[in-house]
Amino acid sequence: MDEARRLSLPAAEGTSTPSRSRLAVARVLAGVTQSGLARAIGLSPAWVSGVEHGTILPTLQQRIEIARALGMDHDAIFGDGEGD
Repeated sequence: MDEARRLSLPAAEGTSTPSRSRLAVARVLAGVTQSGLARAIGLSPAWVSGVEHGTILPTLQQRIEIARALGMDHDAIFGDGEGD
């Protein structure tokens, strides 16, 4: 399963911010709720939802914390999706 978590996650079709949809996919694949992720990184579920919907842009440190909390590679979630 660790190997699968290093693969780039696909962007949802028609989205302008691929990382937001990859975050939602990564979170679901990890079996983590928005509330659970929020608790793990010390922020609110509304903040996690905002990141997933593209209304909030997380800092690099926040992105690193999200990836760690999900047990996934940062670039798999937040990379540009072109061979990262």
